[in-house]
Amino acid sequence: MCQAEKSSIATAAVKAHYRALRKALRCIERVSRRISEVVEKAEDMVVSSSYHEGIQLLPTEVLCTIFEFAVNGSHKARGEIAISLSHVNRKWRHAATELSRIWTDIKLLGNLDRIRTSLYRSKNALIDISMNPHASDNRSFDPREEMEKLHKSPKLRYPT
Repeated sequence: MCQAEKSSIATAAVKAHYRALRKALRCIERVSRRISEVVEKAEDMVVSSSYHEGIQLLPTEVLCTIFEFAVNGSHKARGEIAISLSHVNRKWRHAATELSRIWTDIKLLGNLDRIRTSLYRSKNALIDISMNPHASDNRSFDPREEMEKLHKSPKLRYPT
């Protein structure tokens, strides 16, 4: 094969790749326009109704996804955020209390009722139990005593 044929084949390959890239770019531009349209419609919906009404229109599944992002993406304690979410209104309370994955962070230095609530709402999800005796104002912190209190909890469930 001579140099001219090799050059011709290479040029054809480059042109084919260029056409494929242009086609992909047109597809990306169409998707980008569609996303812009959807975002514009969503913005119009929020503007046309109050913020509260817009949130209330979200399906429970979407709320739950947002709750998981909020709980897992925050620097605050997950349990505190879960509690805050459950105190907004009835719809949010129902969604939050049924979403076991946001109730799995249990701090043993917390309120025993709050620990019981988290254990109950976490259902069968794996839980993270932590204790930091240095964070306590109580200088006589005894981890065994805290675990004993938790063990006596009537709502404590053991895996079967």
